[in-house]
Amino acid sequence: MVPVGKSIYEFCPVQYPANKSDTGVITTHFDYHSMDGCLFKLDILGHDVPTILRMLHDFTQLDPETVPLDDKAVIDQFTKADSAGLPEFGTNFVRQMLLETKPATFSDLVRISGLSHGTNVWTNNGQELIKERIATLKEIIPSRDDIMVYLIHKGVEKKTAFKIMESVRKGRGVNHEEAEQMAKAGIPDWYIESCRKIEYLFPKAHAVAYVLMTIRIAYFKLYHPEAFYAAAFSVKAGDFDYAIMCFGQETATAEYSRIQNVEANKNETGKDKSTQAVLELVIEMYKRGLKFAPLDIYESEVWRFKPTEEGILPPLCTVAGLGQSVAEAIVEARRNGPFRTIETFKERTKVNKTVLELLIKYRVLEGIPETDQMSLFD
Repeated sequence: MVPVGKSIYEFCPVQYPANKSDTGVITTHFDYHSMDGCLFKLDILGHDVPTILRMLHDFTQLDPETVPLDDKAVIDQFTKADSAGLPEFGTNFVRQMLLETKPATFSDLVRISGLSHGTNVWTNNGQELIKERIATLKEIIPSRDDIMVYLIHKGVEKKTAFKIMESVRKGRGVNHEEAEQMAKAGIPDWYIESCRKIEYLFPKAHAVAYVLMTIRIAYFKLYHPEAFYAAAFSVKAGDFDYAIMCFGQETATAEYSRIQNVEANKNETGKDKSTQAVLELVIEMYKRGLKFAPLDIYESEVWRFKPTEEGILPPLCTVAGLGQSVAEAIVEARRNGPFRTIETFKERTKVNKTVLELLIKYRVLEGIPETDQMSLFD
């Protein structure tokens, strides 16, 4: 950001990324480190969670901020590691942590969030302390703030407690003098050694924010499943394949098993991993008695899934080869009225032959005659 009345051109040359002048995006020519001492820098990060929460509100008209945060049935989803599709808690790594720690409260989940985002905080550290029954989930170090608060509570001078926290969270551990001060305050040896192993610690405020949002999403997963799955699939639409996910549990399970076999043979691709995560959620949805509605050329949106009376309606872009621009063209074309024939559909939407054949194969264009021409010999 530059001061009012100033322009970035006064501070730095600009350019198109990779010299592609058709991108519509201009970037600074120099690395931001050359300017961050005199200009204010903002990191704007993308995150699926706000998008999911907004969709849940739209689908149900229930404000996510009003849902209870202490519903035992909601927290039990984490206790049983039933957290597929829940942001921050859905990876295999975190779900294994949930099985080992069995969180029972909101604060337990905050601790797990901190542990999962740190480096050498859980693995080779907290996990071993819990397994060997040296410490419990409530005693091990999960986030930065916990060190300072704990040391102050044990009588360590505040400035020293802060200094130790800062050193540990940056991976510098504790020096001999600090270790002696901690020992004099009655800090256990295992705690001091744990501080020495840590390479990075997550801020507790971040962990609380993540858990707050995830608990709210988990509430909808339990009590408004159609809305939850529609929102969860929408943010993963790029990894969703209509042909293998919308034709029943058996088809989805067969593909999931295929990818697992590939993974076992160490040939799994990045695409396989993302597809596998979506398939797991799809299979879970089927097991809960929910289903997909058939793709609808007039009702399906470009990329967003929708809960309907017939089931969860997939968007157009879930058809392989049908990208966003083509999906947008279909949506724009249907605003001008029904498609009289498949021929006129092709002309008005500019879909290619491959996509058209897929839409016919999946019966998306069922009921629309091929042409206006009639044969005298039919």
